[in-house]
Amino acid sequence: MDSMIRDFALQILRRLQQRSPKGAQTTTANGADEDKNMEDGQLPSEELIQAEEIDLPADKSPNIFGLRPNGHFRPGSSQLIEPAVVLRTGATGGLGSFLLSELLKSPVVQRVYAFNRPSLLELNKLVDIEADASQQKCGLSPARYEEIRNSVTVIIHNAWRLDFNLAISSFEENIRGSRTLVDLALGSPQKQNVRSLFTSSIGSAQAWDNLKGPFPEEVRLDPSLAVGAGYGEGKYATKQIIVKSGIHVTSLRIGQIAGGHGGSWVTTDWFLILVKSSIALGMLPEAAGGVSWLHEEEVASAILETAFAKEAPPPTLNIVNPRSAPWAEIIAERRSWTATTSFQSFPYWFALLESKAENATEDDLANIPAIKLLEFFRALARGDEAIRSMGTESTEAGGMANLSTAKVQAVSPTMANMRAIGEVEADAWVGY
Repeated sequence: MDSMIRDFALQILRRLQQRSPKGAQTTTANGADEDKNMEDGQLPSEELIQAEEIDLPADKSPNIFGLRPNGHFRPGSSQLIEPAVVLRTGATGGLGSFLLSELLKSPVVQRVYAFNRPSLLELNKLVDIEADASQQKCGLSPARYEEIRNSVTVIIHNAWRLDFNLAISSFEENIRGSRTLVDLALGSPQKQNVRSLFTSSIGSAQAWDNLKGPFPEEVRLDPSLAVGAGYGEGKYATKQIIVKSGIHVTSLRIGQIAGGHGGSWVTTDWFLILVKSSIALGMLPEAAGGVSWLHEEEVASAILETAFAKEAPPPTLNIVNPRSAPWAEIIAERRSWTATTSFQSFPYWFALLESKAENATEDDLANIPAIKLLEFFRALARGDEAIRSMGTESTEAGGMANLSTAKVQAVSPTMANMRAIGEVEADAWVGY
């Protein structure tokens, strides 16, 4: 499986990677420059992709990423430009809305270019643009593209398809969009100081072995760490592209966001799918361990504190709640649920789900949507069994990766002072 991920990432790189010692020439979409790229060594080798930590050759990669000759990050190498001109992608969803709201309120920000599809609104500080980052020059007119490229000082790339059922090949458009934004940053006259933030996911570390300790806030390119859902695998492939680009970029591995305003959840979120399916199944799963979930507004604040930090932020930060709450406290103590549902072990719950998936009808798929995420919940059930057998119940529920947050807490006051979610949030979910 990990060889498939590596091969797909290489394919994307071969088709989209830019090749020039000065970052000026772009590989054509049909791979016309592929042979030249391979000869000049610009594409990462198979050994490099499989290595746990990246090492950029000092003589072949532009050294504007803040890297020492051995490839390790050098703090403080990118200066914050004020007032900031921000390009933000990803308008839909609660996080995108909170990001835009905070950007417009920030005294540091002079202008916000918002890539939306279609265009939504116009404000003095906001330039709302109908654009498609997967197209050449984002599908913009030459004049508009040049205006953005020459003025932007911060790029926040938040647009990504949210679907855990798809294979990595379904995310090629998202990966290509990330590559296009790299081109934009490299073409900037102030590229040494353009800051880019990529909202990645803990899914890119979905195969991490928690026995090794918390997943570090470091660049890790071992493809086996990303094996699982295509969503996380696509984030992994994108990370390979941006870390080799030469721009100053911080990849943010963002964890589970615990619903939105007033207790609302996105209907396609796995947790809401679990709850809805559990009602139909007549039971909720018990799980060992805790949940390091976050509020949308706190995630938005952490992103902007990172973007506008005086010191250049590290290449990778983990945005998960430093203070977890027990699964039992969040789930099992919700009395309004217990009137209609019982509580069973996660493996027992999954066994019932799997039996319902056999010869499932259209009504079953509508009432038990977890059937569509069968492999995802299988992994959670197996992870729960592993936690209980090893007696490591202080870990993340369902065997999900534990992530270190020491670096992000040093960068973001919001992260340093974050409290665990609890009864207030869970009761709001029920009330909604």
